[in-house]
Amino acid sequence: MEIQRKFLKDAEKISFDLDHRRKLEHNISRYNVNVLKGKQQFSDLELARKKAANLKHKILNDLDKYLIEFELNFQKNGGKVIATELTAADRTLRRKLHQTVARVTEDLDHDFKFNTAIAGMMELVNDLTSLPENIHASVLREVGVNLAKLCAPFFPHLAEELWEALGNAPSVFGQSWPKWDKAVATEESVTVVVQVNGKLRSKLDVAAQTPQETLTAMALADPKVIAAAEGREPKKIIVVPDKLVNVVF
Repeated sequence: MEIQRKFLKDAEKISFDLDHRRKLEHNISRYNVNVLKGKQQFSDLELARKKAANLKHKILNDLDKYLIEFELNFQKNGGKVIATELTAADRTLRRKLHQTVARVTEDLDHDFKFNTAIAGMMELVNDLTSLPENIHASVLREVGVNLAKLCAPFFPHLAEELWEALGNAPSVFGQSWPKWDKAVATEESVTVVVQVNGKLRSKLDVAAQTPQETLTAMALADPKVIAAAEGREPKKIIVVPDKLVNVVF
């Protein structure tokens, strides 16, 4: 009986191992090893499945369009970004890139938030593949080079393939981690909420980093704030730059 129990226990273990291997092989054939490695960063299996499917479509398939666009247009300025030549769409994509580098760097440096880091890269790829086709070639290259570096810890095969497709050598794994420029990453315009005694009254569309004095003056001149004031002078004005102005009466 003891031998039988041991045999059944070992058989159960072997059966589990075989089943695990079959599932692993199925996932590799379904998604490929890049996606499988990336989806392991998510603890929730159902979420992992959805993320893997989306990653396969967005990163592995849609980037083909990006690479074709890059190869057709990358001729000018030797790949250098000339800020004065950039369109609004160019600046939007470049801003998203630098925001993504900052986000992924922060997620990896603090708490190892792999899932949110991957989500950030997915957002960048979504923006990349949905923008107009006339994006400046130097911006395309900047995005491609840095995206390859960001992908390297999560999708090594994909990162190396993208790195080589952009005409780079040697391996992406011999490169330094990408840097981000705070000035480039900063939004050009923001929506500032205007409150009266903590209640929403209006909104202001202003340039990013508008001085507090200007925000205060704009809020006090807003017709909805004037109506809510009913002739009273404000007791206190709370300003959170780029976010809100709260006028307390």
